[in-house]
Amino acid sequence: MTAPPHTFNTIKTTCSLRVVWREQTAPLLTWTSTMAAWSWSLPAGPINAGGSCSPYSTGPDAVCSCCYAMSGRYSFGKILGVQAVRFGWFKDALRKDAEGLADFLAHAIGLHAINGYFRVHDSGDFHNLAAVRLWATVAERCPAVAFWCPTRAHRLPGWRAALRKLAAAGVIVRPSALDFGDDPPTVPGLAAGSNVHRGEAGHGVHACPKLNGDDVNRHNCESQGCRVCWDEPTQAVGYRYHGRRVGIDAKGRRRAVLTIHGRKR
Repeated sequence: MTAPPHTFNTIKTTCSLRVVWREQTAPLLTWTSTMAAWSWSLPAGPINAGGSCSPYSTGPDAVCSCCYAMSGRYSFGKILGVQAVRFGWFKDALRKDAEGLADFLAHAIGLHAINGYFRVHDSGDFHNLAAVRLWATVAERCPAVAFWCPTRAHRLPGWRAALRKLAAAGVIVRPSALDFGDDPPTVPGLAAGSNVHRGEAGHGVHACPKLNGDDVNRHNCESQGCRVCWDEPTQAVGYRYHGRRVGIDAKGRRRAVLTIHGRKR
């Protein structure tokens, strides 16, 4: 009898691998239930507030201003603490031994992503060019895994060459729109872009169906029979607005938590 495929209901969703940074620990990888996939999760938000997003916009229509990864469960102190520890460990390891870090991440992803899908940044973005190059190496060492990475780093001067190399390594690099209602960006050498909409996704844009489920077992990409983000690089994707505007007080609390967990000893 042929063994059943690995699915949302058969994959162990707890990461046993943990990282240690400044006497604090955090799981290495995150299981993201709405995607039914393992992912790499860093704190969202601007660098100067403890986040990992180098390109960050605060305009009135900016997607960043209502980012899902800065509200909901992502705003819980426990989640922020874990992300801060993981980000601190990652920056230190990247600086000290990028080659060893690539080996470690590739091994960990190979063990966990047994359904063949992995997302780089379910929260956060690339904080520097070294991180872009690092993930290209990781992807090259995991040929059996499909990687998808949304990013606004395509807007940074001098970053597109590195992002094209990341795409050449087999990662679906989708440039993200800056403001609500924008068309998905088109960047030569990268996959079709993505946008966030409050109404219709737009002509020729695939509307993400993952929020259409009516219970937890249908509230994900796999149960909706969709892996377009990973499997169809020429198809632009639109995501229905599902965040909320983060107020000044919430931003202050978020920054305080990230600072506490990231403090120097």
